[in-house]
Amino acid sequence: MTGIAEEKHSGRICAGRKTECRQTEAFDEVAYTKPSAIICSSGFVGMIRMQREQKSYAKEFIEGMRQAVRCDWCGRDKKRSRSGLCRHCNDIRKDLERVEKLVSDPKEPKTFVLDWQLRVARQKKKDCVIWGQMLHGILNGSVDSLGLEHWLCRVAKRIARDNQMHRGTATVLGWTFTPEQRQMLAYLFWEIFGAEASHKRESRAMWQVQCDSLET
Repeated sequence: MTGIAEEKHSGRICAGRKTECRQTEAFDEVAYTKPSAIICSSGFVGMIRMQREQKSYAKEFIEGMRQAVRCDWCGRDKKRSRSGLCRHCNDIRKDLERVEKLVSDPKEPKTFVLDWQLRVARQKKKDCVIWGQMLHGILNGSVDSLGLEHWLCRVAKRIARDNQMHRGTATVLGWTFTPEQRQMLAYLFWEIFGAEASHKRESRAMWQVQCDSLET
């Protein structure tokens, strides 16, 4: 062809002064998942966009949980009474007020049983408030990778009966999840164990009071 020199070399086609590059940089146009598999640039861009949307969704999820109406004590988003407490915490409040009224009544004999009931009722309230404070720290603070490792160890202990299963995974968790994603995961763990705590609060309070009695 007169006046036009065609040359093919390393995927490049040159026609006169016009050069069309058919070989592009790997990170600009293609993404390598395996040595034998190449994903086109649109797939790579879509993957990055999906990761960004996941980060945004985690942030929106935490913001929504902050705006939820919650119990003033335990922090669970259950239906509240006029006192601002969920039904479970409101029952604990009523029981505590009943026992405190008996203790303050001069006509009521001050027995060991009455003192025991008072200490257990106070411990149940304390346990409710602790779980609420824990939630406040998750939603309004930052969840580090060690905190997430702690939750995973609790899951492993409950299900696999092995609290060492996820020991030492904090660094990997910190690399894998963003701060918002760690908050979201910690909230989901808190929700599970918070519900479990409400079912076992009576027995746990009695156990704690008994341990305190042995120490004194």
